[in-house]
Amino acid sequence: MRLLETKINIAGVDIKVQVEQKLKNVFKSFDNFSKSRAGISNAGTIKICYNKSMKIKLAKDFQRLTISGPNLNDIKNHFNLIAILCFTFRFIGLHSIKKGSLLLHASAAISKNSKAFIYGDDGQSHAKTLSSDEIALSSNKYIGD
Repeated sequence: MRLLETKINIAGVDIKVQVEQKLKNVFKSFDNFSKSRAGISNAGTIKICYNKSMKIKLAKDFQRLTISGPNLNDIKNHFNLIAILCFTFRFIGLHSIKKGSLLLHASAAISKNSKAFIYGDDGQSHAKTLSSDEIALSSNKYIGD
């Protein structure tokens, strides 16, 4: 399997991202993040690849996250992109603790009447994503998850 590789920085955490070469759309989606500076060691690695079924695997030492699935390259399917980004941010969140930062797990959208809604919880619920998705369906203004 040939891998494309980049290094990103989110919330002060440097992560290596490896994406199977045939998932070029997924790889391009990481262009939206700041790049790590040269010479900085990585907190961990995210590997994204093709698999017949959706699978998320976190290494026991928390240093490697593998995201795999059958149609991940179709990032026009918002559920694929949201899933990839959700797991990426949660992985970053694990490593941000070492730097003294706690990342908020939240989801946000803007309603039709321009009100911002931000949903957060203790990380045990999926209701925040679904709630912001419902608002965004009517307004087409999704902020993020």
